[in-house]
Amino acid sequence: MLSSSRSVLALAVCSLLLASCGTTRAISFPFLIKDVERLRANEERSGVLGAQEAINPATGAPYRTYEIRLRTGDVLLATVSSSGFSPALSLFTQDGTLVGTTGHPPGRRVSLTRRAPEAGSYILVVSGLSSGDFGPFELRTELIETDDELSLPGEVQGHLIGGGALHPTTSGHMNAYRFDLSETSTVGITLRSTDFDAFLSLVDLESGNIIAENDDFGGTTDSRLVMDLGPGTYEILATSYDRDSIGRYTLSLEKLEVERSREFQLESPFFGLLGANRRPVPASRREGYPISVHIEQPGLYDFTMRSEDFDSYLVLTTDCGTVLEMDDDSGGGLDARITHYFPEPGSYVLWATSQSADGGGRYTVLGRGLSLPEPISTISMGTSIEGELTDESDVCHRRGSPIEYYSLIIEKPKEVQIDLMSDQIDTYLVLETESGSLIDENDDIPSSTNSRLVKDLVPGTYRIGATSFDEADRGGFTLMVRAVRDLD
Repeated sequence: MLSSSRSVLALAVCSLLLASCGTTRAISFPFLIKDVERLRANEERSGVLGAQEAINPATGAPYRTYEIRLRTGDVLLATVSSSGFSPALSLFTQDGTLVGTTGHPPGRRVSLTRRAPEAGSYILVVSGLSSGDFGPFELRTELIETDDELSLPGEVQGHLIGGGALHPTTSGHMNAYRFDLSETSTVGITLRSTDFDAFLSLVDLESGNIIAENDDFGGTTDSRLVMDLGPGTYEILATSYDRDSIGRYTLSLEKLEVERSREFQLESPFFGLLGANRRPVPASRREGYPISVHIEQPGLYDFTMRSEDFDSYLVLTTDCGTVLEMDDDSGGGLDARITHYFPEPGSYVLWATSQSADGGGRYTVLGRGLSLPEPISTISMGTSIEGELTDESDVCHRRGSPIEYYSLIIEKPKEVQIDLMSDQIDTYLVLETESGSLIDENDDIPSSTNSRLVKDLVPGTYRIGATSFDEADRGGFTLMVRAVRDLD
């Protein structure tokens, strides 16, 4: 123990707890520290905040102080937890300058990470948030090893630290890594963390502009960028999607060999890279890569876009830019899928793009012709049909589940209600044109696994598909069609 007469002038006690409302400021009077315990840079310490502790005059909360010696540039991670109250941490220099304090959200376990601006003794304060915060706590301090330079190829172990530069997009804490390219290359950048939701930005230092960003990839909260880059100097900004997050991460940089296709052919995978070479997608704010598609025979065709690097998005247009269809996730997961009926041969364009403007990386597009299953029978207005999904049923090309089709003939414009009901399967209802183009689909009506569509239909022949949400479902169902009202 140090002498109880030792004091730290202008120690900003109220700033300890003002952090809980998102701000910090110093008070103007000296604050006497009763007892200061010495603490090593890598140590675990148990303690109890009791009635004998010093009291923060701004909030009435008890606190305990520790002295810890740090070298210039040391990164200190301090963590305090308690089962009885919500703790707070603050770090000060010996002259009372606030180095950092924990902020939102309060909880039973909080952490504070800061880099020591100079060598010397620092004061670490463990506190409650209010006057009633008494009880046991566990304090742990640790010096974090960080890498400041990244090579190509290479990998660094880093740590987001509060108190430094803020990211221009997320306003969170960030670290920057610079690298040079002497020749045009395909570069992969991956940021992984179990402590926070990773967010990546890539800056072209010649222009000073952010040329690519990514939040999540591959169904995780990690981030990845895969891009074609020309010779130049670039900077990677590693940060978190949540502005107040801190923690450990791994950042890797590599050159990649990416397979790419020169032309699109049905029934063959088309390999591409969505990078900086994007073009504006017609009638859209998106940018993507155009893939020329030639249809030789009229019919129903299916196009699926898959990627492990970003959330796929497909747009189908005519060769003069008229949008025919677009899709985000119909391919399952984050994959995109378009099924379209082409009434005549011709040239079209598939635009491979991403759901978000910052998505990019490797992708695959597969196109194939589809044959239309023949309807079992025709269902009349105001009637119902009992059916069954079996192993002999046709396969729904959109879902992979068994499906049975029925024809519906509309002679006058009507508002029509279609119900698919079953106590054996989780029903899924599909309504198509006679040529197989999707009009609408439904999984569940509220509080039920039955399905329903209510549509205004003009005269013509339609296809109703009775299928299931689950590919493994087999069982009976009831299909019912009724006219709601005639349309003028």
